[in-house]
Amino acid sequence: MTAKTAAAAARATVYGYPRQVPNRELKKAVEGYWKGRVTADALRRTAADLRRSTWQQLADTGIHEVPTGDFSYYDHVLDTSVMVGAVPQRHRAAVGADALDGYFAMARGTQDVAPLEMTKWFDTNYHYLVPELGPETVFTTDSTKQVGEFKEAIALGLAARPVLVGPVTYLLLAKPAPGVAADFEPLTLLDRLLPVYAEVLADLHAAGADWVQLDEPALVQDRSPAELNAAADRPAYLDWATEAFRLTTGGVRPDTQIHTHMCYAEFGDIVQAIDDLDADVISLEAARSHMQVARELAAHGYPREAGPGVYDIHSPRVPSAEEAAALLRKGLEAIPAGRLWVNPDCGLKTRGWPETRASLENLVSAARTVRSELPHS
Repeated sequence: MTAKTAAAAARATVYGYPRQVPNRELKKAVEGYWKGRVTADALRRTAADLRRSTWQQLADTGIHEVPTGDFSYYDHVLDTSVMVGAVPQRHRAAVGADALDGYFAMARGTQDVAPLEMTKWFDTNYHYLVPELGPETVFTTDSTKQVGEFKEAIALGLAARPVLVGPVTYLLLAKPAPGVAADFEPLTLLDRLLPVYAEVLADLHAAGADWVQLDEPALVQDRSPAELNAAADRPAYLDWATEAFRLTTGGVRPDTQIHTHMCYAEFGDIVQAIDDLDADVISLEAARSHMQVARELAAHGYPREAGPGVYDIHSPRVPSAEEAAALLRKGLEAIPAGRLWVNPDCGLKTRGWPETRASLENLVSAARTVRSELPHS
């Protein structure tokens, strides 16, 4: 991959946005559709209007690139299952008859068919729909949502960055499908899954995406003994997982920039693995540790761009611009200004809009303040 210097030092970005807007328009529209009071076309129009409003709010706040693909009618992991064609056998007829109804059937079930299981997303209060996989799973590419939403943002004149759940995380979040042996390892399907991700990345590039974000929050977590069966031990697992990331992104064109995000982990003992990913930008959870990861990256000699978080999204508390600026100055002690990004610790799907808007305004204000303090800024 090529290195691309940030257009401005300490530029601000986010990895997603709150799932529900202030007046819960999406929730109302979706529930209206379930009850037959809202048509599919009306639901899609509402969704498009909400995406447009959200992206414009982010841009108006001062976010340099709006994230696309994070919008969901129900769950972003379910959206990933659709993207890779991992539809459970019991839902295939419904999805084939009507994609939207089939999508909601996977999420909610029907009178005759059980939904996908829900479980907690890492250490948050968000719950995702667990993919069901087995040795007979065949992955197929459907990048309609990812490409379509990216094009929507570009048509509005916005700089946009598609965001995807990475393949290793997707498989680690999965479970054996009904009827499959309990000891089946979804990670063994990686070789089948990688070509699908390569096709999605190619489709996004063809649509005009210069940046693509591939998130792998599960890649660096401590893994259970069962999960480590994919490798002999933790170092071997990290070697395997980072190689999987490089294989996923290795087929992109040289001018496509890869951004990845990791959280929910201690990073000090895996800095080499982070470096081995060879992503153009890595963003990491750092607010609660007061930029410890920035110092760890510097000690390692990490050579690429990085965004240690300055806004702890696990709390509803709104950090002041002064607090964010203080963290940024700590970050600058370890990471040169031309390689430093300004961002929250993680995506914002679990947060509410009022606190998010206030926090992002302070984050952008902090970035502007710190840029003004830099020589020749």
